[in-house]
Amino acid sequence: MSKGKWLATAAALSLAELTSGHALAQTAVALPAIEDGKRNFLPEFFAGFSPVTALDMVERIPGFTIEEGEGRRGFGENTINVLIDGDRPATKSETLATILGRIPASQVERIELTEQAGADGETRGAGQIVNVIRKQSRAVTGTYDGNLRIGTRYGAAAFANGSATLKRGKTTFEINAGSFEQYLQGQGPEDFQDGSRRLIERRVYRGRSRFTEFNLGGA
Repeated sequence: MSKGKWLATAAALSLAELTSGHALAQTAVALPAIEDGKRNFLPEFFAGFSPVTALDMVERIPGFTIEEGEGRRGFGENTINVLIDGDRPATKSETLATILGRIPASQVERIELTEQAGADGETRGAGQIVNVIRKQSRAVTGTYDGNLRIGTRYGAAAFANGSATLKRGKTTFEINAGSFEQYLQGQGPEDFQDGSRRLIERRVYRGRSRFTEFNLGGA
């Protein structure tokens, strides 16, 4: 292909990419209108992102960033900007990302974004507040995930985590459990040298260690 034809092809491809990007921008889901100082994001807004959990949905809200706070109740540093069903998350030992990651996206009815500073004691000082509203359901819902890593030299590590939620009226029951197990091994020659890098001794060793952790929580 000549240089002139190559440049023409590149220009055509660039124009096609720009046109395609413009078309995608035109088909993007519009932001919900503000009503009573809030935007209500319905599940349809996030459908194009195929969210699995409420965390996936919250992270897709334009211009919003989760603030964890510093866990000092009654002080300004304790600012958080995420509520669940209108209430502050019950536990202080877990991050908001962890809590949101245990709520299935299929159980989110809508997400409210308040476009003003928090007015109550739980969210005072936050510029934007997200309130994750879950569906009313008598069924038990939950999430689970796990992974396994295996190495021929350094052993294996396994991780599993699961949660279950039951919502009855204004009361929500939650339970979560997780486990982590790691098995390490090392083997091979071990050389000892002096300052001149002269081999003094060579040993053949085999080392093993095991670590197991299990956690259980509820709210």
